[in-house]
Amino acid sequence: MVELYKRLEDRLENQGMLSELKQEILSKLPTRLSEIHNYKLFGSDLLAIPAEIIISGNEEEYENPFSFLDLEDGFENFENEFRKEIPKNYIPFGYLYGASEIVLYNELTDSVNVFNVSDISDRNWIKYKLENPICTFEKFISELRIQTVTCFINPKKYSEAVLLEIRSDKIYYDYELQPISMNISNEYNKYCQSLIEAGLEIHYAPKSVQAELKKNAAQQ
Repeated sequence: MVELYKRLEDRLENQGMLSELKQEILSKLPTRLSEIHNYKLFGSDLLAIPAEIIISGNEEEYENPFSFLDLEDGFENFENEFRKEIPKNYIPFGYLYGASEIVLYNELTDSVNVFNVSDISDRNWIKYKLENPICTFEKFISELRIQTVTCFINPKKYSEAVLLEIRSDKIYYDYELQPISMNISNEYNKYCQSLIEAGLEIHYAPKSVQAELKKNAAQQ
């Protein structure tokens, strides 16, 4: 696992930060989770997991933004809001899409489960989610990658969204493969800039994209 964490840290090219989690909480985590906190893997809009890992057969879906949990409040909120329905052997270690979906480590089976915060109101559904892991812990970590999805929303109608993703050195714009006439990063940023100019707003995006758009705005 150490090699996987180190490889992931290297891919982030110093974009990640060290954990801010207090030793008091760290000392209570199983080794599988506590050793993550030795690496610069923390921060929002850095990592993602393929959709097919979350739901088998979803290989055409856009990847899911993922963040490791390293804030004391995150652990406290989980205990206060969800622990009554979630057995002690399930330990939160990350989020999908900010915080709408919680990623759990089951230390009894060394596997990973995911549930949406809205699932907690349905006991049968949350029971199903806990009894059906999405993959082993090692598989989950090995599939993590640098996030390349940008989601734009219409500020006047949040249900309207546009997604872009770099997938296998290709650009997908709302599920359609796009032609590339220049450097892929430049082309990607060009699409993002055009959507900003069309009046859309960023819902989430890789840090590199946010930095490029901020630079463009400052130059205008």
